[in-house]
Amino acid sequence: MNDGPAVGDGRVWIYCPANRVTGGPEALHQLARALTDLGVDARLVYYPESGAPHSVPGEYREYAPRIATHGADEPGDVVVVPEVATRRLRGIQRARRIVWWLSIDNYLVKRSLLGLLRGLAYRDTPLRISQLTTCSHCAQSAYAADFLRRKGIAAALLTDYLRPVHHSDDGPDAGGDRGRVVLFNPKKAGGFTRRVMRLTASQCDWVGLEAMSPEQVAAAMRRARLYVDFGPHPGRDRMPREAAVNGCCVLTGRRGAAAYEADLPIPEWYKVDERVRDADVLAAGKIAAILSDYAHHHARLAAYRAWIARQRDEFTRQVRAVFLKS
Repeated sequence: MNDGPAVGDGRVWIYCPANRVTGGPEALHQLARALTDLGVDARLVYYPESGAPHSVPGEYREYAPRIATHGADEPGDVVVVPEVATRRLRGIQRARRIVWWLSIDNYLVKRSLLGLLRGLAYRDTPLRISQLTTCSHCAQSAYAADFLRRKGIAAALLTDYLRPVHHSDDGPDAGGDRGRVVLFNPKKAGGFTRRVMRLTASQCDWVGLEAMSPEQVAAAMRRARLYVDFGPHPGRDRMPREAAVNGCCVLTGRRGAAAYEADLPIPEWYKVDERVRDADVLAAGKIAAILSDYAHHHARLAAYRAWIARQRDEFTRQVRAVFLKS
């Protein structure tokens, strides 16, 4: 990272996509909350701008963000943008600039020709990494930090945490009886996941987590034994963490951040490499084993749950180090 965006009397302007309820926007709201709690004047700037403040999504009202219709470019200010919105740094000359890499994969898709052909307006295409060398950089995952390191850019780790609706359980039976239920995210369920589902259809009930409120997701997780995620992990994904603290065992692939111990610190047994021969059969066998001895596998993930429980305090420490260092 550069010499660092220490905030004095200036403000921090955090650009955030409007009306989006996903992991990245939630992290941006968490940053605004943490800075406010540390005494920093932090404002969220929703984009695309409309000339009037966008409403705060109901899921994020607990963060009580201060909303601005536009940012500023004053000495002492800091402008934070997610990696997919780096074009918004054009014209910022006096404020310090931070790119927060919440996802690597999404950035690469937006930068690709394929992304442009799918209808992305040129004005929304992120800047090239070579155009960002004078910025400071933060990474939400070790996966992102490693990607940037290989591009010659140092990034400070700035992660996120889970909201209170997801709470640590007190044991294998916390939250009531758990049936032979396997949860998955339909948005990430590709061909490999579908093959595994067919192989295990007679052994369990597969339930997709979609069109649910955070409270409904948490309730579903407290009734299940396992959450699987063989899809891409463009950053340090929330859903495996949410599943774990609500008592589910977790089985994933090794794509993106899932391959990094620092981002997904679960025993290697619980990560399946889709590229190996008969990986679907291997995954099906692991699912059967977890469902048959839930208590054993739940216990093996105790360290992962403890790691998740420390993340809010760790996030505050990271925010202080990035924004308030002397």
